[in-house]
Amino acid sequence: MADAAAVVVGAWIAKAERDLASASRLLDGTPPYPDTAVYHCQQAGEKALKAFLAAHGWPIRRVHDLVLLIDTCVELDASFSQLAEAAEILTPYGTTFRYPGATAEPHLHADDLYADTEVLARIAAAFADPAVEAVYGDLVSVAKADTGRVIRYWRSGAYRPLRDLHGRRSA
Repeated sequence: MADAAAVVVGAWIAKAERDLASASRLLDGTPPYPDTAVYHCQQAGEKALKAFLAAHGWPIRRVHDLVLLIDTCVELDASFSQLAEAAEILTPYGTTFRYPGATAEPHLHADDLYADTEVLARIAAAFADPAVEAVYGDLVSVAKADTGRVIRYWRSGAYRPLRDLHGRRSA
C-alpha cells in the first residue's frame, strides 16, 4: 500500500477507534447514554469497513448502510459474509436513535446487564488487533439484585468457525 493510501486508511481506523471509545464512555457515564453509544458503535463499524475498502483502493462512498458496505467488502474477501447478519442489526442504529420520537434507547435483552463497565472496551480492544476476526466467549448470568451471585454459566467451548457460523452446529 502506498504511503498516501496508508495515511487515509489510518485516518479511517483512528476515527473508528474514537467512535468505539466514545461509545464506551457514553455507557460508562452517569447516567449512561446507550442511545448515543449505539450510534457510535454503528459509526465505528462503518468506518472500519471503509478503512478496509480504502486499503484495497476502492473509492469511499458516502453511505451509512453497513449491509451495502459488507456486500462491497465481500467482493474483495468472501469472509466478510460472516458479518452480514451483524451489519443488518447494527445499520438502523446509525439513524434510529439520533432524532426525537424514536425509541428511547437500545437495550440488552430483558434484565440483562453488562458484567462490568469495561466489557465494551475489552471487545473494542480485541477487534483493534488485526489478527482478530471474531470475539467469542462465555456467558454469565447473574442476579440483578446481587451481580456477584452467578445464576447460570454457559461455557462457549472451543471456537470452531464452521460449527458456530450463524449459531448452527455442523453434523
